Amino acid sequence: MKKMCGKTKQKVFAIIPAYEEANSVGRVVSEVLPYVDKALLIDDGSRDGTKIEAKKAGAYVVPLPLNLGQGMALRTGFIIAKREKADIIITLDADGQHDPKEIPNLIKFIENGKADIVVGSRFQGEHNSTLVRYLGIQFFTWIVRNLVGLKISDLTCGFRALRREVLENLKLEQDQYSAPELLIKGALAGFKIIEVPVNITSRAFGKPKKKMSTYWYGLLKSIFSSISEK
Repeated sequence: MKKMCGKTKQKVFAIIPAYEEANSVGRVVSEVLPYVDKALLIDDGSRDGTKIEAKKAGAYVVPLPLNLGQGMALRTGFIIAKREKADIIITLDADGQHDPKEIPNLIKFIENGKADIVVGSRFQGEHNSTLVRYLGIQFFTWIVRNLVGLKISDLTCGFRALRREVLENLKLEQDQYSAPELLIKGALAGFKIIEVPVNITSRAFGKPKKKMSTYWYGLLKSIFSSISEK
């Protein structure tokens, strides 16, 4: 792989789920590529130029026929990463809120054996979350902390790094609102999870696609479903 791995020769893939992010995805892919061996753009049924812009920027593009949900898009990327024997998998958003320059800080804890899953926390770094969003995320994080014993501060941040072995040992099923599932099932399976600060900025273009009320309900459903499936 490239510059962040130093003397190690681990293969690093980035998985970027995207739904109608044509205005930002090209820049995201371009900024990710210096840090990974392959950028997988999973296009979740976009009707704009997301696929075109991602491919122009150098991503390996996998189009889904319909808008199936972020969880399904991520699982599609995970299947490819496992098939191609990626050692470390990065996940991040296509809207420009995550800073690819922080990728080395996520993966170094996997490279040195201190973690199996590394979670980015906007609340340990800089973020622009509204008070309502902040309190909501903290509430759901508190639920998981008490039910599962997972000591993190940001349950929903999609900027993460994980070993391939994690994916080979977990059954992931959530099609949408999937952020809690990987962490809950990973913690219950005994994988070591740590958190590092990341900085989250405003999306470069457009508005969030999820209604807040639907989002909160979906997260709650995902949390309890993930716990009961273990």
